Amino acid sequence: MRPRTPELDRRILDAASTLFASSHFHEVRMEDISAKAEVGKGTLYRYFRDKEELFLALLENAANDFQPMLDKALQLHSDPIQRLKAIPKAAFRFFEDYPHLFQVIQQTEARIGLEHPWKKARAHTTNVICEILKELNQTGEFEINDPLLLALIFQGGMRSLFHFAPQPRSESMMDSLVDTILYGVRKPIKETNQS
Repeated sequence: MRPRTPELDRRILDAASTLFASSHFHEVRMEDISAKAEVGKGTLYRYFRDKEELFLALLENAANDFQPMLDKALQLHSDPIQRLKAIPKAAFRFFEDYPHLFQVIQQTEARIGLEHPWKKARAHTTNVICEILKELNQTGEFEINDPLLLALIFQGGMRSLFHFAPQPRSESMMDSLVDTILYGVRKPIKETNQS
């Protein structure tokens, strides 16, 4: 029996990602995945016991790739606002590299709820955003009463941009998301000269 290889593992997961994104979980057969990956069914079952294991491995693999990528993007900036702006840019690049993953995550949550391997990537992102928001609070420029709530709103905005914004998505759109979260949409009240 030949040993597993990372290249073949990745090819199977990529094929599965494409199929799961275009069809519901129950409609995708292991035979479809083996054909798309151009591997024999025996090889596929040597790598993954069943479709559920393969599906969860797909999300686990993506979560394991996402966290260090996000952390590396954040290390490029010392300013907390620039670190916040780096988060959607890094996430969008990641989902462009894994074009079917967003749909797979949505399907997973509809099928089994929030308890799945991508949860750790989402929790990591939430924690990172909360820590940056707390850091902004300490500057005295902001009064963020509930960093967790704002972190969740921020991530919801990212998902909305990814899902609904016209293509191609611009970096200025992502910067505007952060600016809107931090500064709101209300125009500053102009002071009038009173004599």
